[in-house]
Amino acid sequence: MKKEVKKEQLPKGALRFVEYGESCCAFAEKEEGKKPRLNMTAYSGKVIKGHWYWGDLVFNLEGVKMAAPKIPILEEHFTDARIGFTSRLIKSNEEGLRVDPDKTKFLDNEVADKFIKDSTEGFPFQSSVYIRPIDIPRLAPKESMEVNGFTFKGPGTVFLKSAIKE
Repeated sequence: MKKEVKKEQLPKGALRFVEYGESCCAFAEKEEGKKPRLNMTAYSGKVIKGHWYWGDLVFNLEGVKMAAPKIPILEEHFTDARIGFTSRLIKSNEEGLRVDPDKTKFLDNEVADKFIKDSTEGFPFQSSVYIRPIDIPRLAPKESMEVNGFTFKGPGTVFLKSAIKE
C-alpha cells in the first residue's frame, strides 16, 4: 500500500538533490558576438539511487512546476552566490529536466563571470536542484508505477507533483 509522507516532518536538507555523473551538468555556451547561454540539465528523469532520506527516488517530470515565475540559478544553493535565473523549464523523458537557454539570463557579477569562464574552459560543473514535493507516494517492495516513460519498482519514493525552487 502506498504511504503519503507528511511534509511538515521533513528534515533540513531533504529537498536538495544531486545526480552524480555526466547526466546532470551545467555549462555556458559562448559564440562570438553573442551573449553566453546556459546549458543545464537539472535532473535526468531517471532514478536517484539511495537518497539519504527518500531512498530510491523519481521526480515525475509532468508534475514538476516552477515555484515562481522566475527561479534562481545559484552556486552550491547559496543565495549570495547568484549566477542567474530562468523563466522556463524544458521537460522530456529523453533529456530530463532542463533550463531553457532562451529564457535564462546570466547576471553581471563575479560569480556568474567565473562560472562562464570556468565552464567554457571545460570545468565539469555538476547541477543539483531544490524541489518541494506536493504529492509523495512511497512504493513498497513489489509495487511499481509508470513514470517518465519507464516502470519504477519499489521500494522507493515518487514526487508525483513538485515545485522546483532553485
